[in-house]
Amino acid sequence: MSRFSRASQKKRHGATYTPPLLARLLARRVVDALPESSKPVRVLDPFCGDGALLEAVVDAWKPSCGRLEVVGVDRDVEAVAQARRRLALRAPGRAVREADFLQDGLGEESLVDVIVANPPWVRAQVLGAKRAQAIAKDWGLSGRIDLAQAGVLAIVASLRPRGLAAVLVPNKLLVTRGAARFRSLMRERVELLEVGDLGDTRLFDAAVLPAVLVFRVGPQRSMRARFWSVYTTPDVEDAVEDIGLDQVWDRSGRRRLPDGRVFEVLHGELAERGPARTWQRGGPAVDAWLGCVRDHTGSTFGDLGPIRVGIKSTADPVFVRPDWDAMSPETRPELLRPLTTHHRAQRIRPLPAGRSSSVLYPHENRGGERHPVDLAGHPRSRAWLEAHRDRLEARRYVREAGRRWYELWVPHDPDGWTGPKLVFRDIAPCATFWLDAEHTVVNGDCYWLKPFPEAPAHALWVALAVAASSFVDAWYDRVCNNRLYAGRRRYFTQYVAQFPLPDLDGPVAADLAERVQTLYAELSDTPPCALADRFVALDHAVWQAFGLDPSTPPP
Repeated sequence: MSRFSRASQKKRHGATYTPPLLARLLARRVVDALPESSKPVRVLDPFCGDGALLEAVVDAWKPSCGRLEVVGVDRDVEAVAQARRRLALRAPGRAVREADFLQDGLGEESLVDVIVANPPWVRAQVLGAKRAQAIAKDWGLSGRIDLAQAGVLAIVASLRPRGLAAVLVPNKLLVTRGAARFRSLMRERVELLEVGDLGDTRLFDAAVLPAVLVFRVGPQRSMRARFWSVYTTPDVEDAVEDIGLDQVWDRSGRRRLPDGRVFEVLHGELAERGPARTWQRGGPAVDAWLGCVRDHTGSTFGDLGPIRVGIKSTADPVFVRPDWDAMSPETRPELLRPLTTHHRAQRIRPLPAGRSSSVLYPHENRGGERHPVDLAGHPRSRAWLEAHRDRLEARRYVREAGRRWYELWVPHDPDGWTGPKLVFRDIAPCATFWLDAEHTVVNGDCYWLKPFPEAPAHALWVALAVAASSFVDAWYDRVCNNRLYAGRRRYFTQYVAQFPLPDLDGPVAADLAERVQTLYAELSDTPPCALADRFVALDHAVWQAFGLDPSTPPP
């Protein structure tokens, strides 16, 4: 029982207890995986909170599993008292004590047979650099450390050989590059039995997405682990009525709950994909589908050029404002440049520029290197920045990096904004890419790709065609699948760099480039709804470019 980051105290310690629904899920998974035995079985929750997870194990226990011995540990003295009261009648032989499991381990106790747990979910930013570095060193971790990673590895170290565990973790540990080392260590030390991505089921009262890991300590003995996922879906056809979430994850298909939500439940085998070896759904059908895509892939988006996040000022009210045009010519800063934000997002061609469409950009390129501009030559910009100097100088990290007080925190190459580039939203329900031909600066709520000079002239158009298709999100969900609430996907560099492209020298690529160029031109004076047939035709052409039938749903 414990924990994930929510606010203040909860962010520091991750202290939020497991919902009863998830407590029952973990308890059932553990009991179902245990063999018949007549021996005592010690079950530990090292972050037991008020004891609800252990109570769920008691409720689910089968006499054929052996004699149950319940052990609870928690750092919170009040929680320990609650757990003792809760378990007093249900588990007379229980032992609940106050301790910090991550710091002290099991202490003098011997290794246990079973662990059920929801270890603390606390991000590195909340832990602080010093503590995050210490945790990484202690547990052999790297990348973006989450306290949950250390919690799970401590659980592995506290189990007997072939000991069993069922734990809750943030689902980002399945798919982010920062958790690649954690996944590698788990593969070395445990046999994964089941990985379940609970997606946007909203089982916690905060914006966190949980996952379930069930494993035994020791080398892999069986075939691939089971993998399943549960996410809301707008596709409600053929949805089966269900009375609640309790059994939803055990059955594939679309399930409609009494509150009207419809979930897509997918089952398969655990697969590892991409450079970061993310944990995804596999199985013969999915593997064959991806194999077909690979056979028709000539290169990737990452081969075209670097993919970067936009500028970050950390003081947007100073640099990015909606009222620049309202200023008189005598006071409007000279260093304004056109800006693209997510407000202009539209597939293929951006929406017209509107409010917040300019940024005060105090950087220039001199001798092939980026420098802050000399404000003496830009008196109106200097006056504006001086008026906000206290706020800008309060950005300690800018000063500590040896930067001028008026610089952007992430400015990029001032000359890099020129020329055509792809821009896309960082978080969106579906891939939303467009071609920027206006030489705009890209804001930090978007990412951008500018091709290398040696890239074929039509390459950017081919990439735009692929990114405008439903195929690319079908591929994303089988290779990357980093989603948030309401079906929103996260389009980070590490994912977009892997997006496939057909052979750029072939006729298929030339056809896609021609189709999307025509659409781009027509979108200048025609709304997308009036071009629906053209979008569908382009979409079908992209599916066919990768050897797939657009009328056949992907597995």
